[in-house]
Amino acid sequence: MNPQSVSLLTGQGGLLLLLGLVLGAVNVFSYSLYNRVFNLVLEKAGEGERLVGDNVARQYAKYLFGQVMQSKFFTPNTVAIGNPENDRIVRSVKRTAEYERVEELASWVRNLPINFVPYCI
Repeated sequence: MNPQSVSLLTGQGGLLLLLGLVLGAVNVFSYSLYNRVFNLVLEKAGEGERLVGDNVARQYAKYLFGQVMQSKFFTPNTVAIGNPENDRIVRSVKRTAEYERVEELASWVRNLPINFVPYCI
């Protein structure tokens, strides 16, 4: 290892590198949780041959992911007509063990101020 690479990892550059890695890891983890919710929506929407399009599935996933990620830093802003909790797809997704696991995993990152994924979805 040359001396320049060692100094990069020990000085201010090392701190920035560590911060960048933590920021990336938190956001990649959060996005993977969103993908799990999206796949659950697609799976449950396909039951009974009532297929929905990608845009509708994304709206369901955005609503459900917002409910999972609701914290002191993020309040979901979704406009829905009627009561989304009475919707067949929302109810069937929330009843799955996979969604409960996503809720549990989301508790690890939902209160971190460096989690930008809920704002971007």
